Amino acid sequence: MSGTPIGPWRSARRRLARAISALTGSSRQARASHADTVHPGYGFLSKNWRFAEACQRAGLTFVGPSPDAIRRMGDETEARRLMAAAGVPVVPGSHETTAHAVEAERVACEIGYPVMLKAAAGGGGIGMARVDKAGELPTAFAMATRRAQAAFGRPDVYVERYLERPRHVEIQVFGDGAGTVVHLHERDCSIQRRHQKLVEESPAPNLAPTIKDGLARARRSREHGRSTTSMRGRWSSAWTRRAASTSSR
Repeated sequence: MSGTPIGPWRSARRRLARAISALTGSSRQARASHADTVHPGYGFLSKNWRFAEACQRAGLTFVGPSPDAIRRMGDETEARRLMAAAGVPVVPGSHETTAHAVEAERVACEIGYPVMLKAAAGGGGIGMARVDKAGELPTAFAMATRRAQAAFGRPDVYVERYLERPRHVEIQVFGDGAGTVVHLHERDCSIQRRHQKLVEESPAPNLAPTIKDGLARARRSREHGRSTTSMRGRWSSAWTRRAASTSSR
C-alpha cells in the first residue's frame, strides 16, 4: 500500500477526521495488497488514541501503543499518577488538575516556588507558564488555561515544581506485546528552545555509568511487567520516559 501524506489543516479535529476517513478507504486497499499494518510516523497521528482505535476497527495493526495506553499517557495528570503508583520518581506537583488559581497557589506553597503551570492535555511545551512567586500566579494561571483551551480544547492545568537547569535524558523502549522488551539506550535532549528539543545526543555525554545502568535496568524491569497490557501489536513503541537530573551540563 502506498503512503499518502495527510495534512496540514488548521484544525486538529479536521485533520483527525480526514485521517480516519482516509484510513477507512485505505483499509480496503490494504486488504487488496495483503498489507495489515499502519505506521503513523511521528507527531500528530502517532499520539492520538482515536486514530489507533480507528486502525483496530479497520482490521489493521497500529504500530505503536494500544489506544488505551495512548489515552492514559496522553493525559499528563493521569500519567503522573500511573508512574507514581509504579514506583517511578516524579517531579513534585499535583496529581490532579487544578480548577482555580487559589488551588494552584495552595499546591505551589506546598512544593515551593518556582513552579510551572502545565496543560493536562498538553505536549511540546505548549501552554506552559513559569511562576516565580505567589503574586504572579493568578495572571499566569489565567494565561495558561486560555492557552490550554485554545491548543487542546481543554483548559485543565496542573502544577509542577520548576527545575532549574535540569538534564533531559530519555530511554526509549520497544515491546512486541508478548513479553519481549528491549531498550535503545539513552539520549540527551537537554538542548532546547521554548521547551522544544533541538538536539538529541546519544550516548548522553558525561552521564555516570551507574546512572546509565540504573536507568536501563529500571526501564527494562518496569516495562517488562506491563508490556502485555500496555502494548499490543507488532513491535509497539512504548512511550518514552524522561528522567531529569538536577545537574547542569
